[in-house]
Amino acid sequence: MNTSVYAAPGVFNFGEALGRVGFSLCLSATPNETTAASIWAAPMVHPWEGWSDARAFDGTASLMQPQALPLYQGAEPYHVLGLLLQPDPPKALDLVRQRNDQLSATVGDAWTDALAQGVIPNSGSPTSNRPLRDDAARTRLPEPSSAATVLLFRPDPYLLDGRYADNPWLQELPRPLSKIS
Repeated sequence: MNTSVYAAPGVFNFGEALGRVGFSLCLSATPNETTAASIWAAPMVHPWEGWSDARAFDGTASLMQPQALPLYQGAEPYHVLGLLLQPDPPKALDLVRQRNDQLSATVGDAWTDALAQGVIPNSGSPTSNRPLRDDAARTRLPEPSSAATVLLFRPDPYLLDGRYADNPWLQELPRPLSKIS
């Protein structure tokens, strides 16, 4: 759940609740409403500046390595969370290697190969070949009533809930349905 001041649902009163705590720290790549409402604001490293790992929708594990040297001495999320647990937390690279320790247990230099490929081989979920039920293809949704007006509120496909509103390039992209730019 996104708990930023801007995006939190109004019933949470997140900005007001944040003002009542004795210590608040916001780790963010850019200044925003949450950094302004927090007592402390720490610059976060850009994703291209640090180590991490991720899983794709099919379960494939991938390794993310730094593509650039840190420009502004930002903090990594791993490091900030580690500071809450111990005074001298491990580096992000050590945590990524520890999480993917099966690479060091294999024959050859699997770690180097995984870094070169960007993904850990054979780490995806198995494919399901179960067929759909016969009646699933014939199922129809009920027709909407002609008397009812339906109003749908959707996030912008590029700006989402407004978190990328400071990027003018995204604001100039053509919209997926209308193609207006």
